[in-house]
Amino acid sequence: MKEKRFCEDSPEDSDIYQVRVREGDLLLLATDGVFDNLFVEEILGIIKSLTKYPQRTKSNAQAIAKTICDAALSRSKKSHVKTPFSMKKAQYIIDQKNKVK
Repeated sequence: MKEKRFCEDSPEDSDIYQVRVREGDLLLLATDGVFDNLFVEEILGIIKSLTKYPQRTKSNAQAIAKTICDAALSRSKKSHVKTPFSMKKAQYIIDQKNKVK
């Protein structure tokens, strides 16, 4: 079996969730482009700042999605900032060095 390298995901690596939702719940479905660049706390901060009023409209949802995407894109262009991805990669490198010892 070939040793897996960092960033080599296959369909079997996917996460599968089952959740119960109710009317009024807000679901965020996003790719690793969001979750690799923004911490959950940052995403929640964006959502909270745009949902101060309990309006659940299409334009409100679009504003949330655009703000999150813009923030992730902006972060992805910065090379020397801490991101979820950079932290996972650093941990992977440390783990690999420890295996060699």
